[in-house]
Amino acid sequence: MDKDFTKDTTLALKGVAIILLLCYHLFYATTMYVNYLMYYTYTDEYNITVNIARYAKMCVAMFIMLSAYGLTLSYQRWRKEGKTGASFSLDRYLSLLSGFVVIVALGVTAGCFLDRGFSSIYGEGLPSGLYLPWGLRTFSTPPLPTPPGGI
Repeated sequence: MDKDFTKDTTLALKGVAIILLLCYHLFYATTMYVNYLMYYTYTDEYNITVNIARYAKMCVAMFIMLSAYGLTLSYQRWRKEGKTGASFSLDRYLSLLSGFVVIVALGVTAGCFLDRGFSSIYGEGLPSGLYLPWGLRTFSTPPLPTPPGGI
C-alpha cells in the first residue's frame, strides 16, 4: 500500500467532506421531514440518519485540516525554490481573487440582462461600494422565516 498522502487523496477526502456537509444540512432537523423518516432495517429503533447528520458537522474541520495540509506543502515547495513568504501569500491571494472576479463579472453581466443591476442590489452611494468586496450586504438581509415547529 502506498503511504503517500497525495493531492488526489486530499481531493477524495474533500469529496467525503462535501457529502457529510450535504448530509448535515439535509437531515439534521427532523422537523423538516417528519413524515419521511428513513429506517435502514426493520429492527431500527431510532432514525440513524439523524445520528449520521449529527456527526457530519466534522466536515468543516476536515476542510480546514486538509486545506492547511495542502497549503503547508505548497509553502514548503515555495520556500525551497528560494521565494519569500510574502510572495507566497500574494500569489495565494491573487489566485483566490481571480476566481472571485470571474464570478462577480458573470453575475453583473447576467444581472444586466435580467434587469438586476448593481445599484438595485447594493444601493447607491459610497457604502454600496464596500458591499461587493467584503460581502457586507449579507449582514443586512432579513432572515428566512422559521418553519412551523422550529428547527
